[in-house]
Amino acid sequence: MNVGDIIRFKKTGHAGTVTHIRYGVISDDTVVTLLVHASDRLFPTNTVELTLRHLRDNAEVISEAR
Repeated sequence: MNVGDIIRFKKTGHAGTVTHIRYGVISDDTVVTLLVHASDRLFPTNTVELTLRHLRDNAEVISEAR
């Protein structure tokens, strides 16, 4: 997963763009910032921070950044 990748959550179909990854020691607990393409009760704001583990388990990359 890299900055600029577009991901889709498997259960909801929500899409988002990876805008920032806190680098250092990359682990499952690394925080990834997403710009969510639609906001609703699940994502009340357009910017969300989730762990890399959560994204690996619940989302898939649908378009890789160049």
